[in-house]
Order: sequence, then C-alpha cells, then structure tokens
Amino acid sequence: MLLLGQSNANGYAQTAQLANALNPGYVLNPAKVHIYYKDGRANPDLTADNGQWQDYRAGTNSDTNASPKDQFGPELALANRLVVATGNEVYVIKGTLNGTGLAPNAPTISPGTWTDATAGITMNYFYKRALRDLKTARPGVTIRFRGVLWWQGEADAAGGIPGADYAHYFKSMRGYVDSIVGADFTGYPWALIGVNYSATPEEAAVNAELCGIAAADAKAFYFPSLGQLRNIELSPAQSAPLPVDPSDKHIGWMGQLVVGEEAAAIFLGNGSDRGC
Repeated sequence: MLLLGQSNANGYAQTAQLANALNPGYVLNPAKVHIYYKDGRANPDLTADNGQWQDYRAGTNSDTNASPKDQFGPELALANRLVVATGNEVYVIKGTLNGTGLAPNAPTISPGTWTDATAGITMNYFYKRALRDLKTARPGVTIRFRGVLWWQGEADAAGGIPGADYAHYFKSMRGYVDSIVGADFTGYPWALIGVNYSATPEEAAVNAELCGIAAADAKAFYFPSLGQLRNIELSPAQSAPLPVDPSDKHIGWMGQLVVGEEAAAIFLGNGSDRGC
C-alpha cells in the first residue's frame, strides 16, 4: 500500500496513548507488517538511495520527518486489519511529508508542493525503490497492491487555494501516481481522507472537492476526518499518560485508528463513501 499526504497522514498520534485503546490488538509492532523507511532527520536528502524495508514499529519507523520519534499515523490500524483479514505479509510505503501543499502556489515546506516536487520524490525515491527492493527480497512472490491513501489539503486551505483549483491539481497528481503504479498494478482503490485541522470554510471546500471526486469514481472513496478528536480535544483521560496539548490540532490517536480501519475496509473491497 502507498500512503501520501502531509502531517496527519504522517501521524501525530502518540504511541504512549495507545494503551487507552479498548482493542488490545493495536500493538506497536504488529507481526507481519513491514515499512519502507527513510529517516528524514538523519539524512534530509530524500533523493538518497538509503531506504530500507524494516519490521514496522510505531514510534520508531512510523514517520519520515516528524519529531520526536513517538508518533504514528493511519498505517497502524490499516496494516493490523489487513494482516488479520488476509493472513499475508503487509508492506507499507509511506511517502508522507509534513507541511507540504498540493497546488504550486500553496504554502509549503521542503521539499515543495506535491505539484512541483513532492510527488516526484515520493514516487521515484520512495515507491519505485521500495518496490524494487521488495521484488529483490521476495523473488517469485506474488505482490498485490492494495491501494493509495491520500490525506492532505490543510496547507492549501490555509493558503486560500480555491476548491476547484485544489481538485484540478489533485487530479493531475493522481494521474501521475497512477501512471507509475499502473506499470505493475491495476484496479486498486484510492482512499481520500477529508481534512480537519482548523475547521475552516477553506478546509470544507477541499473536503467537498474530494467528496465529489469520490462520488464520481468507482475506484475512489471518501472518508471525513471531521468528527474525529484532534489532540487538542482529547480529555485528560484520553490523553493519558501525556497532558493534553492545547496547541496540537492534528488528529489524535483514536481518530488515526478510525481512519486506518476505514482505509482497510476500502483496500479490502468493502469501502463506501462516507459523509458525501
């Protein structure tokens, strides 16, 4: 599977809070789950051919450039569920980068927007190399590509990018990603996750466009993160053993598990549009 997007896709859920989950199956190091890891802190040159397939452990190799290393994203529940459903080894390619916009004129941080730089970096230096190394490590094994998760739009909304412009650049970026993945795999779905960081009309416009794209496409499914608790909204008990962070508006640990579960349903062929 391939995960793309900015900070919520990367994940700001705290591993220390996972003990609050009612489902004991959510463990930091689920068996049979692997992730292609490039440490953007140790080597910020994301073009370097230094990625490695590692056994997944949330809070160790669950992000690319978040700091500190104690966070996870939707991949935790997503991979857990796929292992349970299929019994197969699960491989996660996580090309998620904090603070990256989509439209070329959106506010962004390095390496740039998804239109002008980031999509090329994630596809050429994450996806292609990860697939190359997986084929080398597992010769003769049938690889099934389950889908793409896209969770991005907060930066564009903050920059006032019109919803129609966002949709235009998303479709262009998606076409580029599909042109590369399609060289080996076909028929896979896209899970489009709505944004909920600042809860502004601009974010609502992004969500409306993603929702509309999914409604018109049998291979795209929309799930709203609106309604999932952000870190700033957690109760003291939900945030324990950490204090509630009054400044962190990223989706919290419960929301990340919900998004991951929903993406798993989509990747397993049981998805439906929600909130459209």
